[in-house]
Amino acid sequence: MKVIERRREEAELSVLELVGEIIEFWGFRKILGQVWAALYLAGGPLAASQLQHRLHSSAGSISLALGDLKRWGVVTQTWQPGYRGILYIPETNVWKMVSRVVRERELNLLGSATERLEASAKALRALARDAQLEQKLELAGIAQRVEKLHRLSGFALGVLKATIGLRRVEPAAILKVANLAARSESSLRLWDR
Repeated sequence: MKVIERRREEAELSVLELVGEIIEFWGFRKILGQVWAALYLAGGPLAASQLQHRLHSSAGSISLALGDLKRWGVVTQTWQPGYRGILYIPETNVWKMVSRVVRERELNLLGSATERLEASAKALRALARDAQLEQKLELAGIAQRVEKLHRLSGFALGVLKATIGLRRVEPAAILKVANLAARSESSLRLWDR
């Protein structure tokens, strides 16, 4: 029995490490992925002290991680009759979690980038109109390249909006979004100038 327990713990720790690395790659702290994964693998609610023990982490580290995970909506608090403390459960709908993070981070970034690129292209076009001949061509060329970046950003924004708008992740739905994006006139003319 001890051999099985040890191997099970090794396998679980490997999963916790992996999820932590993936979350860290996305720009979050590794402990956030590890706490969520520990809750997910548990199959039932856990107390902060249990997470602390499973992850060999400090109470402060677990507390901060749980606070961040609650703000992102990927962990919620729960209570059980007969237990006085707070227990935590993970959000198990991975698509819901990913789409929320994408909506709050990447969508805002792409929206801002699209607006800023459009403003820069307009400013460069205005400068080109007022410039002398030798500068006019150079500024118009820069403006044209910025406009290409603007179209690319707008295209990516549209694809991202369509993708996170999906209720469930199904290969057919993703292919449909990709096909619609490929047919759109703006995507076909993206780099032809």
